Formats: sequence, structure tokens, C-alpha cells
Amino acid sequence: MICDKCGLPLLGTESFCPQCGAAVKKPPRPVPATPARHVEPPPPVAPQPEPTVVEAESIPIVATPDDEIVDLAEDDVGFGLAQPLDPAEPATKASRGHTTVFAPIAGPMGLGMLAGCLVFVIIGLALLGIWQGRNLRLQRQADAAAEHYAQGIDYMDQGNYELAIAEFEYALRLRPTYPDAERKLKEAEAKAKQQPTPTVVGAVGEPSALLADGRIAYERGAWSEAILKLAALQAADAAYEQATVRRLLVGAYTNEGLRLVNEGSMEEAIRRFDQALALEPGNTDVQVQRRLAALYQSGLGAWEADWQEVINSLSALYALKPDYKDTAQRLQRAYVLAGDSAGTQSNWCDAVTYYKAALIMSSTPELAAKRDEAASLCAAPPTSGTPAPSGTFIGVMVKQEPVQGTFGKVHGTVTDAQGQPVAGAAVKLSAYDWSVTTNTDGSGYYVFEALDKEITFAVTLVGLPAQPVDVQVTLSTASMVNFQEKR
Repeated sequence: MICDKCGLPLLGTESFCPQCGAAVKKPPRPVPATPARHVEPPPPVAPQPEPTVVEAESIPIVATPDDEIVDLAEDDVGFGLAQPLDPAEPATKASRGHTTVFAPIAGPMGLGMLAGCLVFVIIGLALLGIWQGRNLRLQRQADAAAEHYAQGIDYMDQGNYELAIAEFEYALRLRPTYPDAERKLKEAEAKAKQQPTPTVVGAVGEPSALLADGRIAYERGAWSEAILKLAALQAADAAYEQATVRRLLVGAYTNEGLRLVNEGSMEEAIRRFDQALALEPGNTDVQVQRRLAALYQSGLGAWEADWQEVINSLSALYALKPDYKDTAQRLQRAYVLAGDSAGTQSNWCDAVTYYKAALIMSSTPELAAKRDEAASLCAAPPTSGTPAPSGTFIGVMVKQEPVQGTFGKVHGTVTDAQGQPVAGAAVKLSAYDWSVTTNTDGSGYYVFEALDKEITFAVTLVGLPAQPVDVQVTLSTASMVNFQEKR
């Protein structure tokens, strides 16, 4: 750079010429990418001879030639093992080792990782089904716990801490992990302790007032309130009108137990009957009510787990009181389902016995056909030489139509490729971790009755190639699903 006026050579840093004092005009220069320094472009790299391609399996993964390291740095690829190749890059880069090193890792390792992921997905789905089934069974119990918790809150608001304690304790029996119920139980117990304990001395009129309040509550059917008042009277003065108080308490406990029976709270009802019997052990009426409730609870507790236990409990209850709740309907259903269960195990003679017992209680053409089919199989069990269908059975939802009763129903037929019925085919109905299996009769007909949950069930065949069908079961509705063989 030189001065435009005097021609003096300049360094380029001067603002004025040191010889003539003229202002120096500096040419504009580009703004650098970083203010600290000006980055010059790299010098051109001389082309290198292309190395001999080596088979991938012969190259150790940890060893990388120096020229390949330079290549990776120049191409900004990173480590080169996990970086995918750009298809637009020149072929010389692939020949310098990018694909040959990556291929032996992506093959076996990728397939192994994929297989592992699939295994975890399958296990996860199975666990999800079990979890959902468990939640389905516990939902009703959790709802009952919430009802008792709400009742306990109401008693707390009324100052009836003893009854509140009983409600919270029962809610915790139904749902042991219930933090709100635990907290309120402690609060109710603390407030109950703070209440003064009535004594006979200085409170002559109080026992009579409690008895009067207890009578009023008893006469208007407020059994819980009557129990509260009469129990408080016993605590205040156990000798005051002892016979009358005991009689009223026995009646209140019994009637409260009957109310709970009508609501379906059998366990709590049995507890109230036990309280009545503790005061009057020889009361035969209460003994009978407790026996009825215990048999009903025993039958429901064994439902779908042990059909013989269900039948033993409900048949004993039916003999004592045929019109007790829905005992007759449940016992007839238990006979039918026990017969279906026996049929799935090829115990055809036992199935006949169960179906006959069910027909005595309520006869339908479908049930009679089941009995006849089981009787024929009992007399001449099927042999293993019968040729099995060779095609795949495709399930099709045919129709849904209303039926009498309060339960859902799934039924249909199984036919071969020629439209002929397939007798003895095992048909399975399942939801979550629950399932039940039945067999088609001589006309290829099957039926699942008394379904009391509005959920989606899967219907499929057991032992035959089949395409399952999902069925949304609705109460008071029959869903027809037919399976036909396709070759």
C-alpha cells in the first residue's frame, strides 16, 4: 500500500501519511467469520492414490488408517461408525472404508436389538393385559370403599365420630392403600377421644334422653342413628333400661344388616348380624339371616373359580329361601357354566348332569340342545380319527339383537368349507386375563350366556386355525359371530 499523494510506501495501519500528512484511503476488507482473526481458506490437497479395498470382516473395528482419519475430519462425519452415509457423496468415500466398517456392525447387532425389542413389546403387552384384568376386578371394590369413605365424611360433619370411625375402617378393609381414609380415621379417633365421657353422676337425665332419641330413630327406620344413640347409652350407663336397650339394639343391628343385604354389601351385613348375635346369641331369626348372607357371599366368592363350590353354596341357599335376592337365577347360570366347563374338559357325562339340573330350574331350547349333545358324546365319545378341517376359519360378526334379561350373550355357528356344521369345536371367549371355553354341539352351534360386563371380548377357536373377532358386549343384547372355513 502507498500514499496516493506522495507515493510513500505504507504499512496499512496509518490513518495519515507520515511524510506529507495526507489522509490515507484504506480499501474495504471482508468481515471475518470470527472477530478475533481472519480465517484463510485451506490450501488445496493433492489427490491421494486410492487404497486397495479390503473385505469388511478383515478390518478390526478399532483400527483406522491415518488417511481415513484425515478423511473423516475433512468430511465432518464424526466417528464414522454410527454416521449414515449420504447417497450423494462420491463413491471414493465409500471405497475408503465408510461402508465396509459400518456393515458388519449394523447387521448382527441391529437384528439382535430388533429381536430384543420385539420380545420386550410382547412381554409388555401380556403384562398390560394382566394389569387391566386385575383393575377390572378391583374397580367395584374401590367404588364401594369410596362410598363408605363419603358416608364417614357425612358422619364427621354431624359429629357422629364413632360411626365415622366404623365407615373409615371398612373403607380401608376394602382398599388398604387409601391415604384419605387413613387420615380421616385418625382425625375421627382424635375427636372421639376429645368428647367428654358421660357419667351417671351429674347427668341423671342424659340416659333417658339418649334412650328417647334412640327410640325415635328406631321408629323412623334410621338404623345407623339408632345404633349410635343406643350404643352411647350403653357406654354412659350399661345398667339403664338394660333389657329395652338390648332389644332395640338387636333390632337395629338386624335391620341395618338387612338393608346392607339389599344393597349387596354382604360382608358388612354379616358384621351387623354378628353384632346382633353378640347381644342375643339365641335369636334364631338373626341366625337365619346371617346364614343366608354367608351362603350367598360364599357362592359369589367362588364364582368362575370353583363351580362346584358355587353350586354347593347357592343350592343350600336355594333350599332355605328360593327367592333370596337373585339366588335362583345365579344357581341356574352356575349349572349351565359348570356344564360348559365340564364339556371343555371332555367330561361329557358330568356336563349332562349339570345341564339337567339347569333345565329343571329353567328350560330353553338352546339348553336342551346342549344336554342332548352332551348325552350323545357321553354315550359315544368322539374318537381321535376324525379328520380335522385343513383351512382357516374366518370369524364374522353377523348381527346384534335385543334379548330378554339383564345379561349379554355371544353365540353363533362353526361350519366347514362346504357349509357343514363342525361339532365339538372348542370356542373361546376372552377379555384381558379372563377366558372361558365351550364346545359346539351337533349342529355346530355355540353360546356364551350370562355376560354381565359391557366390555370388548375376543371370540376365537381353540385347536383350529382361526381369525378372531372382537365383540363389544352390551347388556340385554345377543351378538352372533359365525366362523366358516376358508381354503
